[in-house]
Amino acid sequence: MYRRVAMLFEFLAAAGYVVYFYHPLPVPLPRTFPWGWDVSKALGLLVGAPSMYVMLRGMRDAGEESLTPDEGRAMFGGIYERVRHPQALGEVFLRFTMGLLLNSPFLVLFSLIDVPMYLIMCRAEEQDLILRFGDDYVEYMKTTGAFIPRMRRG
Repeated sequence: MYRRVAMLFEFLAAAGYVVYFYHPLPVPLPRTFPWGWDVSKALGLLVGAPSMYVMLRGMRDAGEESLTPDEGRAMFGGIYERVRHPQALGEVFLRFTMGLLLNSPFLVLFSLIDVPMYLIMCRAEEQDLILRFGDDYVEYMKTTGAFIPRMRRG
């Protein structure tokens, strides 16, 4: 249930970005970046394409458990063999992408709020996974980077 509620709030947050675009707050920032919209779109795609790939790959490799935890399921394979939180890694940068695609300096800066939120969320999730998988998950944490793949020792 928590994951479904979280997805609802993610959707509402994305909708808020669009609402801000049409009804910006009176903030002491320029409404748009000083460069043309094409540059913002290019930067948005440069950030957004790999972010979307990592997030979707994590969702695919987690399967149904992206939405509904399954107590009987073993730990994930695929991208999870290299990164512990691929979905969060992809999602956190998608807000920056939206700010860039909307050409809004305020929304790009506002997206910084997501960084500590995702770090806290991932920490809480790891505590749950330690309870669920025990020492196997602790060992996994030692060999697999949370957001950046660790170099494998030969």
